[in-house]
Amino acid sequence: MRVVIFTDRYLPSLAGPEIAAHGFAAGLVRLGHAVSVVTATQGPPGHRATHRIDGVTIAYDCCDPTFARHLNQKPDFVLVQLAWSTDVVRACRVAGVPVVALAHAPSCCHRLTRTPPDLVIVPSAVLARQIIGRCAVVPPPIDLARLRPPADAPQREYVTAVNLAARKGGQMVHALAARMPEHRFLGIRGGYGEQVKNASPPNLEIRPSTPDMGCVYAASRVVIVPSQAETFGLVAVEAQAAGVPVVASDLPALRDSLGAGALFAALAIELVAPRMMGETTGSGYDEKLTLLIGAALGGLIFAACDHLLNAKGGYLRKTATTILFLAHRRTTQLGGLMN
Repeated sequence: MRVVIFTDRYLPSLAGPEIAAHGFAAGLVRLGHAVSVVTATQGPPGHRATHRIDGVTIAYDCCDPTFARHLNQKPDFVLVQLAWSTDVVRACRVAGVPVVALAHAPSCCHRLTRTPPDLVIVPSAVLARQIIGRCAVVPPPIDLARLRPPADAPQREYVTAVNLAARKGGQMVHALAARMPEHRFLGIRGGYGEQVKNASPPNLEIRPSTPDMGCVYAASRVVIVPSQAETFGLVAVEAQAAGVPVVASDLPALRDSLGAGALFAALAIELVAPRMMGETTGSGYDEKLTLLIGAALGGLIFAACDHLLNAKGGYLRKTATTILFLAHRRTTQLGGLMN
């Protein structure tokens, strides 16, 4: 098949959507399909207007592309993402070309609801709930070769965070490093978003964004993902694939992506990190036992309050749980009347 991908941003930009789009493109090439990308991204230094990466043909610097010109070549289908989604979907309708959209964030879902494509691909079930129309949950492909450590990989010594933007937890990374001076921290600047520019503690090393993530993960004892919001968590999944332990914010999308393969911090990641890094000594067992007992008691209190409030017509947990509880109570009441 012949596939055309329209995306205003692409490699060498290193944000999640760009990496995900190239993962899909390279995967299609490996399956024997012809894939070309049209993007507004400025290409690598010294590149020509058309470049090839992993067998994918990329037309760079298309700041104001004429979509119809590419659609007149009648590709078998079009893949689109980010800012061009609405315009490309409309152009594909006119040209009669099937179009599939990649949605990476709630804003993309809202945009595609107004102008729906033939199919929307989302990275997690969390986003799928926001799509009206045909939708498929397909996690972005993970390029294991990109994560392979070099032969001379350094010793694992860092607590690593990738992307120091505020919404990715950049402030917390600085706070954690200041709180744990005996551990070495590594912060990799993200490919997008304004990065936190606090004065770094002496044990926090800041490096620029890099495509060589194999070296980054190989040097990491643990990867932390203290994000305020996520729709998939590519860094966390890559770290898992590279065999690095992950501590992440307790977010629905991260639980969906990581499953039982990560340690989640529901309140503040700094409450879990010291214990995970073996910071406690001597009385560490007692502290952990106290933490577990406290968590169990808190869960019992929460369950009791949940039951009490539901019995009185209120709610504490999410809406779906409350509806299930009330439906069960109604069934029980009806059963009592029938008996």
